[in-house]
Amino acid sequence: MRARSGNAGVRARAAKKLTLVYAVLIGGGGVVAGIKSGSKPSIISSTVASALLLYSYAQGATALALGTAAALSVVFAIRFVKTKKLMPAGFLGLLSAVFAAVFALALRA
Repeated sequence: MRARSGNAGVRARAAKKLTLVYAVLIGGGGVVAGIKSGSKPSIISSTVASALLLYSYAQGATALALGTAAALSVVFAIRFVKTKKLMPAGFLGLLSAVFAAVFALALRA
């Protein structure tokens, strides 16, 4: 039992650090892409998603990070289906799904 709780702590710390990484990727990438394309909705949505992830990081709320990543996975999947473009929708959809899986595993521990 002790080894399991030790692994849970490692997973929780890793998930917290990865939440910060994901927040920076989503926020920074969205703002840069939004400025490049002139898309205010892109800037706003990436800022909101990044703020949720930063709040999740600060509070250690892995469930919020999971919900945000799952929602972004769906949004990017819809965009990918509509545009058939691997970048950015396909890549970000896959990235968001991977982060959602990591957060889900951290919560299972």
